[in-house]
Amino acid sequence: MNTGTTSALRFYQADYFLPVFLFFSKIPVITFFLLSFSLEASAGPDLRSLVFEPKALTNITEIHESGVSALEDADTQLAISTQNIPQQNPVTDFSHYLIDPYNNIELDVDYSTLIEKQLKELNNHIYEEGPYGQSLEKDLGNLAHLQQDAGEFAEARKTLERMLQISKINKGLFHEEQIPIAEAYVKTLIALGDYNKVDEQLGFLVYLYQKCFGADSPEIIKPLADKVAWDMHLYKLSAYESKTAVNSNALTGNYASPYQLENDEFGILSQTQDTIVKAIQILVKARDFDNPFLIDFEQQLIATYFYQARANGMVNHGQHLVTNLQGSYISVDPYDFTMANFLNGEQSYQRLLGYMERSGQGSSFSYVEVAIGLGDWYMLFGKRQRGLDQYQKVQTILEAGDFTAQEKQTLLNPPAPSPLPAFNNSAFVATSARGTGDMAHGYMGYIDVAFEVSRFGRVKNLETLGSSPQTPRNVVTTLEWEIRDTQYRPILVSDDGPGSRQFYIRYYYNY
Repeated sequence: MNTGTTSALRFYQADYFLPVFLFFSKIPVITFFLLSFSLEASAGPDLRSLVFEPKALTNITEIHESGVSALEDADTQLAISTQNIPQQNPVTDFSHYLIDPYNNIELDVDYSTLIEKQLKELNNHIYEEGPYGQSLEKDLGNLAHLQQDAGEFAEARKTLERMLQISKINKGLFHEEQIPIAEAYVKTLIALGDYNKVDEQLGFLVYLYQKCFGADSPEIIKPLADKVAWDMHLYKLSAYESKTAVNSNALTGNYASPYQLENDEFGILSQTQDTIVKAIQILVKARDFDNPFLIDFEQQLIATYFYQARANGMVNHGQHLVTNLQGSYISVDPYDFTMANFLNGEQSYQRLLGYMERSGQGSSFSYVEVAIGLGDWYMLFGKRQRGLDQYQKVQTILEAGDFTAQEKQTLLNPPAPSPLPAFNNSAFVATSARGTGDMAHGYMGYIDVAFEVSRFGRVKNLETLGSSPQTPRNVVTTLEWEIRDTQYRPILVSDDGPGSRQFYIRYYYNY
């Protein structure tokens, strides 16, 4: 018998078998748990679009005494929503560029016949006037409009490109009549999903306005606002799409996304800041302090400072913070960019308050919201005493002013705590890149929790009370992490003692 065979047989002898068996016998158990965990993770839902809509439950003791379980799906047990009093839509908005490719189509319209008729008219004018005739712009505009209505965006793109070329040949490289053509072109590009080209065209629109009206003219504010709105949407959309990729690249800041965003100093946020600052300078130079664009530009600027500071916090403070868009733990280090972000944001808030005082809005609810936002800013960056002092100023203004009971409750003692910052799209707001809505009437499930918010807006004694049937465990875990990792606005007036309150919340979820 050869040596290899002898060694193989000796494996089964008593002095070899027992220790080897004890070692290998543990492997299947370990492997089983690892495999089970892997299968559970791989089989779980895609939580990148997971959002929660919180509703305040009545006191848990009262519910139990009345014989109604807090875990029952009873809308009658839900108090008012935690969302703040609705504000007007921001003026920096690009909804006018959006075309719904489905709802826009009228089923009773024969678009094919209309488009064919318009093409014949276009060809007749080309035959009569040549390829650059004066009437061709109108023909091409009508054709592009029909193609957009019919959902033929690729054809509409070609039509608009030709229309823009003819317009430049007949009227010069830059003139006011190009503006509606360029805007229609942006609509078509968005419908096609060509985001890089959209960004380029919005930049061209800014340049076109500058050439037509002057670099510092009031007219330029609108295209600047469109560019800012688009950049912010693009940032949030890309951050939403890259949340999973961010998890594996938290330490390097290398985000696997179509756009270099969060940790890119010279990326989209810095470009957006440059655009916003230019717009603010134009409005301030014109002393147009009551212009709604000015207020909105400053608020957008504050948001960019927060996102930059949060990105730095993601890299420095653990991987779990990148799983949400909240990122409330922001450390201010004098040797990195977070200090600059903090100071820039503070100055923006102070400018906002100054604008509103100059325009006579110093006693308005909008002014109070900005003032409390400054307190939120201090709390987010660990300046607790400054934050509490600012909140005290807000409370004094509310008590002395002519404000409704609902307005006071919203800011001082809401039915559920407000996650900070209030302007951020967090997992606790029923909005995402995939849509908006009240999930209480179209949700996948819910989770009931109880927790206490301290005088500094931190969570204590978090307890999951229960959930709807078939709620995935990782959805519950994600909610628990979101709650613990979130900075809340302190309760300024509470029956449970100064700055402390117990909450019972039902979180509807969807993904």
